[in-house]
Amino acid sequence: MTDNAKILSTNEVKELTVILSNFEKETTNQIVVLTVNSLEQEPIEYYALKTFETNKIGQIGKDNGILLLISKEDKKIRIEVGYGLEGYITDWLSSRIISEQIVPEFKKGKYYKGINNALKRITDTLENVSENDSNRTKEKNKIHISAKIVSFIFCSLFGYFGGTFFYVIYKFYTGIFVSFFKGELSLLFFPIEIIKYVLYVFFTIPFVLFPILMLIHTLFDYDIYQLSFVFEDINYLYYFLTIFYLFTTIIAIIRIIYNKDSFGFSFFMNKNYVLGPLFTNGSGNSSSTYSSSGNSYSSSSSSSSGFFGSGGRSGGGGASGSW
Repeated sequence: MTDNAKILSTNEVKELTVILSNFEKETTNQIVVLTVNSLEQEPIEYYALKTFETNKIGQIGKDNGILLLISKEDKKIRIEVGYGLEGYITDWLSSRIISEQIVPEFKKGKYYKGINNALKRITDTLENVSENDSNRTKEKNKIHISAKIVSFIFCSLFGYFGGTFFYVIYKFYTGIFVSFFKGELSLLFFPIEIIKYVLYVFFTIPFVLFPILMLIHTLFDYDIYQLSFVFEDINYLYYFLTIFYLFTTIIAIIRIIYNKDSFGFSFFMNKNYVLGPLFTNGSGNSSSTYSSSGNSYSSSSSSSSGFFGSGGRSGGGGASGSW
């Protein structure tokens, strides 16, 4: 029991700590209650999952941990449930506990009673779970492993074809930069060509990122929802574009040096610059040709609060609410 928001008295914290400690000794299931002043503008689901994973709530192999997170200023509540207990403390039950046991008392300012009622509902449910139920967990793990194998095969194949598709498009796109640095494509028309064909490149990126993210999620049980913050801040788009064009520039320069071509510059007129359709030209061959000197080129804050488990994981199960 960690009351960082100071919504409970010292005696209340001690009482809840004893309840949680005794319950863990009797059942091996670990329940952690954490109160914070603010989520610091993070979604409570993300904050709870980070806290759960950082402190490894529950036991390794059993994943039998539960986190009750309360944010005082945000007036938000989250019950985060480990993999091993998702069959008992379901999303539906978590939502009912929040709406029926916690919220009514919190609205009255009775924080201790709301927390205590929630813990009683949770412990009463889990006390009915015997050691024989471990067979259910083992069966669930077998299905989980089978799903991992199938997902790995699918993502690998999808990633291979997606990566090949991206390579072809990106090589074509890099050729535009090569022509610019060789002086074949003028400074005036270079931005036009970049903008004109950039959609082709960004269209293929998901075909590479999706299988990579799915493989990470499948093999390491990583909740890719944690990366959602990237899409919530436009600055990450600027960072990505900067890195992307810097990397493309470096690749283009390396290609020129590797092919022993000479660098050049043209401000207005294009020199020997030929750029046809993306895949085929009038002859049915490779679309883009950049000719010079006889050479040619074809063309994506957790709180560590003094409570730790032995390695439990959360699958993102649980429910959130507010008062």
